[in-house]
Amino acid sequence: MKLKKAKPIYIPFPRFIRHWMETTAIGILFRSWLTQAFFYMTPLEKITKVCLTIVYFGGFWLIFAKIGGTSMSVGRLVAVFIITHTVSWLFSGQFLVTMTYLGYQTSPEKMQRYIRWLESVCRNRRFLKDVLLYGSLVRGTISATSDLDVRVISGSGRADKFLAVLFTNFLRLHSFFMGIPLDVFLFDRDEQLARMNPKERPISLCHGDLKSR
Repeated sequence: MKLKKAKPIYIPFPRFIRHWMETTAIGILFRSWLTQAFFYMTPLEKITKVCLTIVYFGGFWLIFAKIGGTSMSVGRLVAVFIITHTVSWLFSGQFLVTMTYLGYQTSPEKMQRYIRWLESVCRNRRFLKDVLLYGSLVRGTISATSDLDVRVISGSGRADKFLAVLFTNFLRLHSFFMGIPLDVFLFDRDEQLARMNPKERPISLCHGDLKSR
């Protein structure tokens, strides 16, 4: 099976480990499971993700306690951690995004329906400045193995940023259950947007750009 080229990893692992994580199926999956795009998140997103992980951990710990008693062991801690981290990975949206590198496909019709739905839920959100589509869709190179690159631009207020984090996590969770490889991140500073590819003209989902494309 020919793998789609994975993005470079910017974690200071030894070169041979980075190569393994970028060129092999198991390595790509493990890298995605391990990092879950955590280093690309805003500080508030990171805090939210850690809090959600703690909640997941507590929930699974209670389940294990119901099944096997309340005694603590290293094996149980490791098992609960692995399950918790895996659930967090699935709900983060990165699982399906990673699977596109391994051949996961989404039909054009399904992707278009999702984009239309996404446009409808993004409009009239006062805590958002915009929601932008990037990547292969705007370049005109989208294929069955493409993911959907979305950047949520929050308002400047604290409440706006918090609501934008919740909204972004909702999109990740929804896309997982819909089977859509959604690579979505929150931007809350102008310099983050400035780092995007200047050659790509993004599609705004909050200002009706889809109608003109």
